[in-house]
Amino acid sequence: TMITSPFDATVVAKSTEVGNYLAPGSTIGEFFQTSPLEIRLALPIDELRFLNRAPQGNWIGDITLSTTVGSELVQWSARIDRTEGQVDQRSRSIYLVSEIDPAAKGSKILALQPGLYLDAAIKGKTFDRVVKVPANAFLDLNRVVLVDEEGKLEFREVTILRRDKGFVYVSEGLNEEEQLCLTELATMIEGTRVDVRALPGENAKTL
Repeated sequence: TMITSPFDATVVAKSTEVGNYLAPGSTIGEFFQTSPLEIRLALPIDELRFLNRAPQGNWIGDITLSTTVGSELVQWSARIDRTEGQVDQRSRSIYLVSEIDPAAKGSKILALQPGLYLDAAIKGKTFDRVVKVPANAFLDLNRVVLVDEEGKLEFREVTILRRDKGFVYVSEGLNEEEQLCLTELATMIEGTRVDVRALPGENAKTL
């Protein structure tokens, strides 16, 4: 008996030998399709609102895949091909699927291949007039602490677009040239007068 793959593939494991008896449904080996490769990307459902959609309703976007080999950063370009059509109930994520040719532009010392761990950056929507605010400027989940023109503390509720790695992206509620209080005071009372001092060698100010 000769068994052939319906597509070009690389055999990575063999579970039988010539002359063995094969029962129905038994495993004979494991192989990977060589081209194109499919890459599953887990995306929290809260992040979906930052992706672009085509007129047909499917999610679209360019993807940069990367990994580090020694001191070299290796990158490949891909695009969202489709989603798997369901939400993972444990992680509350959906899986995007990207197809990429392993011969695509990347590192000369490393080919894209199954089993490789990758980081993925997806190009999403563009937002205007968004302010990147340090997380320590927040009094609670959606209120920031400012210093008004009279040098007094002011609490203000803002609209949050996203939180990420020590910063909060604010879409509404802040104006240009306003001063944020980045110092955690012993008692935060609105209307308290404070002394604003410039940080040495920087344009930013602190209390």
